[in-house]
Amino acid sequence: LTADLPRHLGSRRVGSVVSRSVAAVAVAAVFLWAFIGLSQLGSAPGGPAFAPGQVARYAVPGAQPLVFGGGAAWVSGGNQGSSELWRVDAATGKSEALPNTNGGEWPAFGEGYAWVTCNGSLSPCGGPAVLKLDPSTGATLARIPLPATPDQISTGLGSVWVTTIDGVVRIDPAEDRITQTLTGASSTNFVGIAGGRVWVTSSQGVVGFDPSTGAVTARIPYVDPCLFAVGEEGVFVASCGGAGASGNLVRIDPSTGKVTYSIPLPGVSAGNITLYAGRLWLGSQSANQREVLPIDPATGRSAGPPIPVPAGGDPFISLGIGPLPLFVAGGADSLWVTHVDANHVIRVGILMNATASPSPATTPPDTQPPSWVIQQAQKIATQNEDPNPTSAEWVLTSAKLIAPAVGLTPGRAATGREYLIVLYGHFIDRFAYTPPGAPAPTGTVITFTLDLARRQVNDFTVGDQMVRVPGLRPFTLTSPGTPSPGPAQSSAAAKVAAHAATTAAKAAALAEAQRLLTLVRVPTGSRVASTAPVPVLQKAATVPGGPYLLSAHRWWTTPLVPSDALAWLRAHPPAGLHPQGSGSGTTTGGSFSYLTFTDPAANASESATLLVEIAADGQGSALRAAGQTLWSPPRTAAEQVPSDVQQVDLLAYRGSPSHVLDQATLSGAAAQRFARIVDDLSRDNWGPHGCTLDTGLRIQMTFPTQQGPLVFTYVPACATLTVSANGTTQPALRTDHALSAALSRELRLPSAP
Repeated sequence: LTADLPRHLGSRRVGSVVSRSVAAVAVAAVFLWAFIGLSQLGSAPGGPAFAPGQVARYAVPGAQPLVFGGGAAWVSGGNQGSSELWRVDAATGKSEALPNTNGGEWPAFGEGYAWVTCNGSLSPCGGPAVLKLDPSTGATLARIPLPATPDQISTGLGSVWVTTIDGVVRIDPAEDRITQTLTGASSTNFVGIAGGRVWVTSSQGVVGFDPSTGAVTARIPYVDPCLFAVGEEGVFVASCGGAGASGNLVRIDPSTGKVTYSIPLPGVSAGNITLYAGRLWLGSQSANQREVLPIDPATGRSAGPPIPVPAGGDPFISLGIGPLPLFVAGGADSLWVTHVDANHVIRVGILMNATASPSPATTPPDTQPPSWVIQQAQKIATQNEDPNPTSAEWVLTSAKLIAPAVGLTPGRAATGREYLIVLYGHFIDRFAYTPPGAPAPTGTVITFTLDLARRQVNDFTVGDQMVRVPGLRPFTLTSPGTPSPGPAQSSAAAKVAAHAATTAAKAAALAEAQRLLTLVRVPTGSRVASTAPVPVLQKAATVPGGPYLLSAHRWWTTPLVPSDALAWLRAHPPAGLHPQGSGSGTTTGGSFSYLTFTDPAANASESATLLVEIAADGQGSALRAAGQTLWSPPRTAAEQVPSDVQQVDLLAYRGSPSHVLDQATLSGAAAQRFARIVDDLSRDNWGPHGCTLDTGLRIQMTFPTQQGPLVFTYVPACATLTVSANGTTQPALRTDHALSAALSRELRLPSAP
């Protein structure tokens, strides 16, 4: 079977509707599907309430592009070589093909009506046109002829905007006539309105127009701009290739026309991106799964776990052209998703009260430090008794410049890059050493520094002196803690949420490993190898242990001999990475040399390393590069201490609980302080590791809860914390300084572990 692909899909512009010949392929296979017992999907029930995680399916043959508006999803569908517009009512769940829309391709909603581009010789199109539809009934109200074949359609500024092969057409929605044509961009496709401008994609990138004059006001080069979303949050563009191509997600400030960030996209996408509920939603799919990824439009970073798209009732159709489009729209507390092989629309309820980032128009992305810095600042504020400081400030500079300004003496490499964080509030210094019975120091200002390379706190003070350092600017902390599930959340929903969080954590770490691999630079003349060119490079020689390792690798051959290749790689390190180490070794497969690099700004995992190995191959050299990350599974509710816990029993012993060294019982706020420290700890993802200095010292923390005792046992010499929930062993945790300091304050412990 073959299919005639439209010019847009063939040229990697998936904005246009996939040829209905694709649907014809589905018809040819329908008898096979019936034979193996696959049933067709019918209309799903609607209803006024749609809970997060709830799923419904609505039969729409050949469902492809869609929008939401007026309480309904408007979907381009059809089969057997035809296309028409469908309306799916969100309240009733009724899906119906709309009469007199034959030839309808790309829908839009706005200015009080539904709209669809139309292109065909049959009625009602009669050639290139736009159809105007009643928002409640879907009845066709008007046909507006177009001078050329249409591509995309959008609404805004009191008008309807359509890209055509001759330019961008402006339609008056009240008079149903063309009032303006914008020219100055070749091969326009997508269109949207933001910042008082008309934004379109073209063969060269993104172009902004002033609609009052028709003049071009911005040009942003971008290769293959086939994902596009426009709103007051920004102008967003990406390639269909996602992280596998040069398809960075780019945000353009609609008021200035300047690029504010450009970052790799997670996953592989085909279809579209859309703005809804303060988030940017990316339809992503691979050979094994389909999901919608929430993205913070202000930063371009993940805004939560991906939302899986349930499999459809029909088998996947492969035409040998890569993933077919996955389209997404938002409305009625839900995401509405189509993919061409499903023959229906999938509705998935989402959480609407998730905190969205401030609008980039008022809070540009560069006013916030990286997320790991914000998390560390929130953690320190909480541990020092003020989880909601009145204000917070930050600046990235050097240790040499920071230290004199805050009255510190740098004891490390004074040229190291550091973040200076200043918090204003009412703090109690729980880390300070105080004589027995003396109160802990207090202050209104916390000042601390974070080493950029190691992500560790270097300097820390609590006082009352206002800090004045050039470049300090305010930022917003996250809300401490995660609210417990309400009584209405079922255990099944909790399991789904936990699975989604785990999947997201692992996917983020794997994406980081793959991103590290894309940063490798190889000598001129190198060629990619599909398998290991020499046995010694079959596997990485140095691999972190443990079950949470994720790795992505690639091989090359290069004409340079190993010593020259090693020198070249040293002189051309991966962009943005820091050299970590080097060495050489010999295995049964031969000898090799290696270089390691780390990314100081990576957020996807607790450890991110790029390993590059070099070995002789008889003619020149063979290279192997591996991006390696360790992912950390999210902790479950069973491992968390309730925030309202009223007691913790502390017991220090050596060897056996019968050999007590000291013990204490804390209540009220003191117990809750320990609970916050423990709940801030992450899973131990390093796998088995030695503990040669263990002398048997153990410190046990027991929290009585309604579900039974929650027991944490600290092993100081091993820096680990074992967990038991009502007698059931839970995964171990990694400890930090805050825990050891808090225990040292409350218990009389030996000087050596």
